[in-house]
Amino acid sequence: MSLQGQVRAGPDIDERRPSIAAEYLRVAQQNDLVFIFSNIVEPGRFPKDSNKDNVDQWLDRRLSETVAVIQQNKPRRPVFLQFNQAWAFDKPEVRWNPGRNPLKDKYGEQWLGEYFYKAMNVPVSKGLTPNVDFITFINDNLDKHRYNETSLQFVHDKIAEARRYAFAKLQNDEVIAGKLNGMGIKRPEDINIIFGSQTYVNLDNRPIGRFDQNGVNFISDPIKEQVDDLANIFGDMGGILLTTYPKSNSGLACRWG
Repeated sequence: MSLQGQVRAGPDIDERRPSIAAEYLRVAQQNDLVFIFSNIVEPGRFPKDSNKDNVDQWLDRRLSETVAVIQQNKPRRPVFLQFNQAWAFDKPEVRWNPGRNPLKDKYGEQWLGEYFYKAMNVPVSKGLTPNVDFITFINDNLDKHRYNETSLQFVHDKIAEARRYAFAKLQNDEVIAGKLNGMGIKRPEDINIIFGSQTYVNLDNRPIGRFDQNGVNFISDPIKEQVDDLANIFGDMGGILLTTYPKSNSGLACRWG
């Protein structure tokens, strides 16, 4: 089970800084839950004043503030640093999320690798250990089309490629490379990147999908075989986390996995 701290960056709201999630991280600790910073980054939800010229500085600051919250609270379980919705799924194709993305504007097709690089470099440089203190977590929407094996393999391969890119760049820094080696991380496959598959539970009883006997509307509930297929495809990345996002007219939301 997990608890998330909402740290959405924008653009329709003022950036929610990682420090506001500290209270929820402590609640997670008290209840022995995994904690998710949601979201560190999401295409279409960068701050409105971010651009390709300042995105590196913004992301470095955001990750540094996240690390500070982790170090101040010393959680017993690894904290998940969530990247949300990198892809758009248009039958029969999978493509990058078309939302505004200064990282992609600057780095082109290598933008996800650059994100992974920063999401590793900043915490490691400040003394955190991958897979132990934090886990890189990439979450995406889930529906029955997204369980198409070809689509999922494409996503897997893109994540694996980005992980190799990030690891190679980390090795170019002798200090970071030495730290990683001392942590037992000697190849890209030693870095876990968990894939999150998000399904929805609608609490407003609106006629969107299938209703259960209590009138709660479940959307895209996966069957066991689909979950098994998903786990098999992403097993070599570190595994999967099924996430559920209840939605209501109140605007309140929580997630567990």
